[in-house]
Amino acid sequence: MRVPACERRNWPRAPRGRAEQGAASLVAVMAMSLAALLIGVALLSMGVGESDVVEYRADSTRALWLAEGGIERARVWLSKLYESNPALDPTGLGAQQQTLGGGQYGYTVTGMSSGPLGLPLFTVVSTGQVDRAVRQVRVVLTPETFAHYQWLVNSQAPDTWFMTGDYFEGPVHMNGHLRIDGDPWFGARVTASGSYIEAPNSNPTFTAGYQIGVPQVPLPNYNALNQTLRAEAMNGGLHRPSLPGNSSYCEVVLGRGGAAGTLSYRSYSGGTFSGWTDVLLRNLNGAAWFDSPVWIQGTIDGQLTLGCSKEIWITDDLLFAASTPGQGPDPGCDDLLGLVAVEDIYIKDTVPNGTDCELHGIFMSLNRRFQVEGWNNPPARGTLTIWGGIIADQAWRVGTWVQGVARSGYDRNWHYDPRMLRLFPPFFPLTGDMMIVSWAEVIPPEV
Repeated sequence: MRVPACERRNWPRAPRGRAEQGAASLVAVMAMSLAALLIGVALLSMGVGESDVVEYRADSTRALWLAEGGIERARVWLSKLYESNPALDPTGLGAQQQTLGGGQYGYTVTGMSSGPLGLPLFTVVSTGQVDRAVRQVRVVLTPETFAHYQWLVNSQAPDTWFMTGDYFEGPVHMNGHLRIDGDPWFGARVTASGSYIEAPNSNPTFTAGYQIGVPQVPLPNYNALNQTLRAEAMNGGLHRPSLPGNSSYCEVVLGRGGAAGTLSYRSYSGGTFSGWTDVLLRNLNGAAWFDSPVWIQGTIDGQLTLGCSKEIWITDDLLFAASTPGQGPDPGCDDLLGLVAVEDIYIKDTVPNGTDCELHGIFMSLNRRFQVEGWNNPPARGTLTIWGGIIADQAWRVGTWVQGVARSGYDRNWHYDPRMLRLFPPFFPLTGDMMIVSWAEVIPPEV
């Protein structure tokens, strides 16, 4: 049935505003959905990007570790190479594309030059790479000498204990067990080829930590010294052959009578002294060798390593010219002294040594000890101050103590000469390792 027009005009109609509102709502919902989608995409993109950044940073850190590992491998390789042929120039040699830890490393000797004290300097560049991350390190290496250590003992003598009152600022090494009894203090890394043994109620301080089970650092033998220090003393240095008689010795005074830069010596044989002979240190190559026992004291203005096929007796203080008593070498000091005895190094029981004794230098006893004459006979003699290091086959003997106080011998006031991290007395015996003279990261890498 048709509805009349007049009636159609009276039907109810939807308001236009409501329809427009519905359309606007739909558009808003679509816009919000699109915005949420875009935000989601952005967040996903940011998440992926951040994940890439985190992954790259981790890879970069691992690449640096690989570069450092390459340096350690280079040290071992270069040490063996130098030992087999010291005259070889290894520039251009090395190893590349060594796989390790999910990445690769390689190292190359990029240069060789002469160091300030006769030993070569090797520049080594090591590269580590993990995926796209590349890190590179450049170091300068030189053969390491025993002067690097503040304290090194070779044998497993049962009396080798670190006790209350022992204070070591420099590197310490034991070819055997690391024994602790009390509260010793160590400011640098401590290593031992044996195990760790600690007495009850001990409280040691290892500022830089300690490591056990490391390879031994064997002392050189007499034949090795014959080929190095003794040979150098006979070729450009000072050499004194053996004196007749069991009680013979050579007396050595550095800077005798205030004469800076001199080494004076005289011999005692058959109950009489010879006259003094004065030698300018600058006219020597830095090496001296005596085949008879040596008595020594004085102040050194220069650089010298004195070796002896017998024992060395220290009769009074041994000081650097550029030093402050009790405070060690002054800033800029270039004085260096090494004493190497095939047998013992003694601090002789003399009047000057009866009240304190101060020593500057590196003291090495190949087959015996560094010790004080009458070390266990009371009373105490004051303080033994050392700026340098002691390397010995057996443990030192400088006194006895009760609760850290000297009962006989000396109280200890021992300090490391930090110059020995980069310097050493001339022709001082080598450890067979390489030490790092300088370290720097190459940015950007040279690859």
